[in-house]
Amino acid sequence: EYGLGKSKTFNIFKNLIQFDGNIQTIAISGKTICGYARNKKVDTNYCARHIKSILAQNKIEKVTVKIFHDYVAFLSRAEGMNNIAAVERADQQRLEDDIKQIIMDISL
Repeated sequence: EYGLGKSKTFNIFKNLIQFDGNIQTIAISGKTICGYARNKKVDTNYCARHIKSILAQNKIEKVTVKIFHDYVAFLSRAEGMNNIAAVERADQQRLEDDIKQIIMDISL
């Protein structure tokens, strides 16, 4: 398994959140969010719905959230998000910062 903080993928993400709880890592790019949950008992569908619900309550809608148990699949999705972000980056930083703050708030 790759080290969460050591992967080259994460060096290029400004909006990467690492947790010790049910979801260890979340990457944000625009309105796309993906996360990694190491524990196979974590209900990833529930986590994704919960994040979408909290964001909708904060008037951030039409967000795609996918939580993975498979770390390689998570890395693949995160790298794909990064490739897309390289093209679309212009006005997304404020939105990503808002999403990041909300997710950090609900994780406490």
